[in-house]
Amino acid sequence: MKTLILASLMACTALSLQAKDMAIETTDTSHTETTVMDLKPLRLSLELPAVKNVTGTLVGPFGWVSAHFDTRLKGNRGWGFGGGLGWAYAASNDWFGEKDSFHMISLSPEFNYLFGKKKSKFELGGGMTMALILGTVEYSDGGPLGPTGPGYVVPDKSHETFLAYYFFGTIGYRLQPIRGFSMRVGISPTFGLGGDHSVDGILILPYLGFGYSF
Repeated sequence: MKTLILASLMACTALSLQAKDMAIETTDTSHTETTVMDLKPLRLSLELPAVKNVTGTLVGPFGWVSAHFDTRLKGNRGWGFGGGLGWAYAASNDWFGEKDSFHMISLSPEFNYLFGKKKSKFELGGGMTMALILGTVEYSDGGPLGPTGPGYVVPDKSHETFLAYYFFGTIGYRLQPIRGFSMRVGISPTFGLGGDHSVDGILILPYLGFGYSF
């Protein structure tokens, strides 16, 4: 009789332990599935498509007027790249009757980085402007004291075409939602490495642009 009771107790204990093990396994599996489900929104946020931006810009490193395009590598912040196509014009008329007029057509590749989680961004960037300069130098047929004075030169007109370059940085604010109206404003330090076809010293140029992001 004692042997039967002891055997029954041992059997009940074994069944109880087996039930606890099954409960633990069930709980662990549920917890694992919940963790996997919780990671899905995070994974989707990391796979956001790159936001692109098109902007029309006044002044800045691209010229007096320019069209600018760039895109993020991922999402709406962090590293991005793009470029601008610009135009500028300059003219002068000196005391001796020399008239200079130059048109500049520029292409400016750029890398930049946007800080900020929402649509308001702090922008840092840099790049290089390569420009084609088309110029005209015209000499009038009379100087300040007439044809016999010291300012007299032979009437003539010459055309000049050459390539130029300079480097630039961008420091500013950018309003860039995932889709919709965008704006850029800031300053652009511009400099060259010397020579006749580059910028002398360092110039600080403002820039202002309005566009659309998508």
